[in-house]
Amino acid sequence: MDTRMSLSIIIVHYETPDLLEGCLRSIREHGGAGVREVLVVDNSRRLKAREVVDAFPGVRLLENTENTGFSRAVNQGIRDTSGEWFLILNPDTCLKPGALDALMEFGARHPDAGILGPRLVNPDDTLQYSCRRFYTFRTLLYRRTFLGRWMKNNREVREHLMLDYDHLVARVVDWVLGGAMLVRRRAAEDVGGMDERFFLYFEDVDWCYRMAKRGWKVWYAPAATVEHDHRRESARDLKGLSRHIMSSLRFWEKWSLVLYIAKQAREGLRGAATVLVDLLAVNLAFMLAFLLRGQLAFTLTKPLFQLEYYSSFVLLINVVVVGTLFARGLYRSRPADWAQHLVELGKGLAWASLIVMAATYAAYVKSYSRALILLFYPLSVVTLFAGRMWVDRGLLRIRERLGTRRRALLAGVEPQLGQAARLLEEADPSCEWCGRVDLERMGEGLGPEQRAERLSAVVRDERIQAVVMAHPASRAGEFARVAEGCRSLGVDLYFFSEVTPWLREGDQVGALGGVRIIRSAPFLPVSRSPVLRRFLEILLALALLPLAVLGLVAAWLALLVAGRGPRWEKEVWDNGRAEPVPVWSLRARSGGDRLERAGITRGLLVFWILSGRLRLVGAPPRRFHQDHAAAGEGLEPLLAGITGEWFSDPARVALPADLERSVRQSDLDSDLRILVRSAARFLRLLAGGERPAAPRGVNS
Repeated sequence: MDTRMSLSIIIVHYETPDLLEGCLRSIREHGGAGVREVLVVDNSRRLKAREVVDAFPGVRLLENTENTGFSRAVNQGIRDTSGEWFLILNPDTCLKPGALDALMEFGARHPDAGILGPRLVNPDDTLQYSCRRFYTFRTLLYRRTFLGRWMKNNREVREHLMLDYDHLVARVVDWVLGGAMLVRRRAAEDVGGMDERFFLYFEDVDWCYRMAKRGWKVWYAPAATVEHDHRRESARDLKGLSRHIMSSLRFWEKWSLVLYIAKQAREGLRGAATVLVDLLAVNLAFMLAFLLRGQLAFTLTKPLFQLEYYSSFVLLINVVVVGTLFARGLYRSRPADWAQHLVELGKGLAWASLIVMAATYAAYVKSYSRALILLFYPLSVVTLFAGRMWVDRGLLRIRERLGTRRRALLAGVEPQLGQAARLLEEADPSCEWCGRVDLERMGEGLGPEQRAERLSAVVRDERIQAVVMAHPASRAGEFARVAEGCRSLGVDLYFFSEVTPWLREGDQVGALGGVRIIRSAPFLPVSRSPVLRRFLEILLALALLPLAVLGLVAAWLALLVAGRGPRWEKEVWDNGRAEPVPVWSLRARSGGDRLERAGITRGLLVFWILSGRLRLVGAPPRRFHQDHAAAGEGLEPLLAGITGEWFSDPARVALPADLERSVRQSDLDSDLRILVRSAARFLRLLAGGERPAAPRGVNS
């Protein structure tokens, strides 16, 4: 074995500890010095692997609480190992003497090899046909239906199993069985891991197919022999057969050119569905406002006309609302954060309501009612937001049922390529990331046109729907033709450079003096006006005051009925200006309580907002006599608030830099978003008893 190359072995185990023991024993006897690590990923629910693994020193175990599927377990193993090569083994395999040496030597001689498959044999040393040609529709019929029993030796099956080939000769093949395959880590990084949508079956076919598309070869290396006790118990029952059929359909859906073209129009269909649902929501909000206005008729002087008199008024509302939301870009793109989406929707509907009010006032429409518009605004925010969430969740549910995700590719040069890859690993897995393409390595010695042609071929062949270009801003001109090639295929194109992490949502490409540049969305002076923010703070505090009093009364009664002995407890907080703020909290004399954990018993804090000693949204209030110096280390005085990003999104805030940024860069938009998310988290805490997590170094 070439000891210069390190090897990690990954075994995915499920309910077969007796077979796993034999596999680990064969690794210990025939593995050799080149094996850096052996990792067992256990998907079992009943017959766990711990007892077996403990008997083999040096073997690591990664236990899953549920059966996550073969492909996801393999990807877990890839992320948790570090060898230049990794060998994926089923627990029902046993290494023959010299098998690893032969595989590694073959891989060293073939730098184009992405995946290598050994020769698999049954326990009686008869050959298993482990290298195969890709499936066709006829192959699936003969292999997975009753037709296979009648036509066992037909030409389609023989070609699929490569029965016309001498299996003692090494050659490039379409795919090899995933029960034993050696994979080059660099190839896996280029192509991406196994597709986790394939719970079982076809994940090896798909991986080999992607390797070939990216230029890596799949080799069958018969000089290495591995015994495979291939019982296929999972494929004999109805559940296993249905999984195989579903995986084959998913494979077809993924690589079908017809469906790929249909997916390109998905965003347009989503926009059309959103407009339709918005119109229904607008009319529903108007009807609710009309009915509620009717119930309040005795309190108002202006009469309420019959519904048919409002037909032109309803038409005006529909046109203005849709037009305003379109003008504000809420049909072209949506904020990824639901709270920001709600805030933007509320702002757009506020503008629409003002426009309708001004238009009807100027035209002196007799059927107009100001109260109707005042009622319509909050109701429309609720109905439109609920409708949009319904559309998004419905489409997400359809994608989950069909197993479809947007296929995205990362392309560029180092170091931006690696930086973007690390960020995308932590991103929301709503996309299927198809690895990365290093343009310098792929197009070594080629010009921009040839690089563009090669990348366009990858995008076209792998059915890519979005491309992220990661490269230095100083070299953007070199990739202009590459980017143009991607755009010509109709795929979405995104850019990642040194400045990307500093951009905010709303920043866009603009023009200044005829030059196209990135324009950062400014803070509107009014949005950062301390007077306006203080005015809104007082209004919200007054609105919260009755809720705070009711919360205190409910907490007192709940503790009294439960026999928990309610009592008042005084704390002294620092509001960020070294001013002690006395805070009275209602506590239980024994044990914790959900009300206390959620903070509802600190409702008297609202009075400090009215007095100006605390803000509604600000820095976390610190206890005056507990870790005051440590909590404020590195921070300039920041006025404390009863909520903030430290409460609504505690995972995003770490002292001191993130906290200072979240407070100092705040404006009305961010305050509204934080309040919305804080309200949602407060309800979760109240319902589930989750203890609020404070940022590191904050004792709140």
